Amino acid sequence: MNRIYFSVWLRGYTQHNMLASFEKLLKLVPFSRLRPEATITVLAVNYVEPPLFQKRLDTAPDPAEVIAICREFDNPDCAYQLETYWDLWFRNEQTGEWKLGPTMLSITCYAPVFESELGEQMLIDFGVDSRFLPEGDSAAELMAVRSNVRSLLHLTTDAAKHLAMEKKTLWSETGDNLAARLAATLLDMEAAGGRS
Repeated sequence: MNRIYFSVWLRGYTQHNMLASFEKLLKLVPFSRLRPEATITVLAVNYVEPPLFQKRLDTAPDPAEVIAICREFDNPDCAYQLETYWDLWFRNEQTGEWKLGPTMLSITCYAPVFESELGEQMLIDFGVDSRFLPEGDSAAELMAVRSNVRSLLHLTTDAAKHLAMEKKTLWSETGDNLAARLAATLLDMEAAGGRS
């Protein structure tokens, strides 16, 4: 299984506007109603160093509260990571039934000097690709995967509308053109739905 990421580069990105951009992105996230909790982590210099700060939130994240915490560590070499949940469809391994449930979502804002994977300034880790690419062709699976893909595309499209993006890429660990795969998946599912 591969992980799916959405990397974002912003026009005019600086230490002075990074947290405002991060807040705009957080306001777009449909946080889980089934598991309203999160962890905010502040890292310095790189991922090898231990976190400067970490706090667990027992309620759905409030973007203003998250940014207030980040502002206490406003430095050009920090990364601010929110690990939380959003609700997606998944197959219960025991029953084989599809149901809506909380799925981990990680959103990171990189200050200008902190080295990120691709040099991006914002990164969303959507988790494993199996939530977005069907393995079979049952009607329940196609409905669930279609809903998950639409949720992913809705969030990435909203981010593109509300942030001054210079560049964006939806990618997976294998380096596949994930946007093309997801588009093809949706087309295949639409065609299969039209035949039933």
